[in-house]
Amino acid sequence: DELKKINVVIDKVELPYLYFLPDLSKQPLLNVKPMMMTTQSSATYRLGKFLNQLLQPVIDIYQQGRIFHSGTDFLEKFHNYIDQYDRLRSTTNLVTITINNFHHLTPHHILLSTLLDFFVKYYHLPIVENIHITKIVRLTSLFLHNNRFYYDGKIYRFLKGGPSNSGLIETLS
Repeated sequence: DELKKINVVIDKVELPYLYFLPDLSKQPLLNVKPMMMTTQSSATYRLGKFLNQLLQPVIDIYQQGRIFHSGTDFLEKFHNYIDQYDRLRSTTNLVTITINNFHHLTPHHILLSTLLDFFVKYYHLPIVENIHITKIVRLTSLFLHNNRFYYDGKIYRFLKGGPSNSGLIETLS
């Protein structure tokens, strides 16, 4: 059943392509933002979707309480933190850090070792939905190392990260 979810019809495979959109948020300068158009016909799309459906719920449970979904969510968790630990002082500094395009910055070996570390340190079970974690890591490696895209008449491979519209890349990042 899992094999059907990741099976690819070779005759229908299409390479994702790279294009650029103007980034109007940086006015008065005109910058362009690289975008990747990945479709269901991509060779790795189904594998990435399958792995993301497998990993995202597991990772979300671990990250619960560490991610803020809205300003209200942040304030609620912040108040709970203050009440629980009593660590807020008048000298406490609050910092916001934004990393743009993080999913394009992380080398594949770091993503894979982080995934393996997550399984070893936090998950503590050998399988996720009847699939052994070593197989999940190997399939993730297959996904990462086989993402190709088309640009300006040439075929390229991601050396870091992957397509920005891939849920798996977002989950791994």
